[in-house]
Amino acid sequence: RRASGACGLGGLMGNAQTPGQGVADPCRDHKEGSGQEMGQQDRKNDAETCKQSPPRSNKRASTSSPFKLPSDRRSRRRMDVKATKWWAKAAAQGNADAQFNLGWCYRHGYGVEPSNAKAAEWYQKAAVQGHADAQFNLGLCYKHGRGIGHSDKEAARWCHLAAEQGHVDAQNHLAWCYKHGHGVEKDVEKSAEWCLRAANQGDACAQFNLGKRYEHGLGVKRSKRRSAAWYKKAADQGD
Repeated sequence: RRASGACGLGGLMGNAQTPGQGVADPCRDHKEGSGQEMGQQDRKNDAETCKQSPPRSNKRASTSSPFKLPSDRRSRRRMDVKATKWWAKAAAQGNADAQFNLGWCYRHGYGVEPSNAKAAEWYQKAAVQGHADAQFNLGLCYKHGRGIGHSDKEAARWCHLAAEQGHVDAQNHLAWCYKHGHGVEKDVEKSAEWCLRAANQGDACAQFNLGKRYEHGLGVKRSKRRSAAWYKKAADQGD
């Protein structure tokens, strides 16, 4: 379960597409033997190769947009800049959700000039306040050395903090870290445990991976019946 957000301007976006939505989830393309980056044996969730967690909306705000979003690019750009300015004001006052949103904006150039360094800086400010999405994205900044020094250990640490809060992408990624020994001691049993946590939340990638673990006895007792059951759960979601 993702951490809920409380950025004041999120309600402005309403049901309109927020930044980061509509991005295909390439974890479904990471089949075994595909030779994808550091994860040939698993499909994995990684904000760099899948999607960044999009800015969070205010729980108290209206779920519908108070006005029609303009269709022309120039007007949308002005709106992007206006939104980012409000996020920046709230972020400067210590609001963790706004800090996360601002980090996302800098990462993708939403209303500001893109800057990986500033993205990592704002992710970190939100992450130390316990913001799960920010913790996960910060971990991936460390993993890829994006705007901050590369560190597999720090990447796994921040990912673990997000995973403990129920962040399903972080749980999936942490399972991958334990399986391959990236930033943590290799431990196929812990890998299976985190994979199970994500699978129990209904994540199709995790369900597929768990089916593979039961099929081959990776960190769990081999079971064709359980393997087939988890594969079916993933398949039922179109995976």
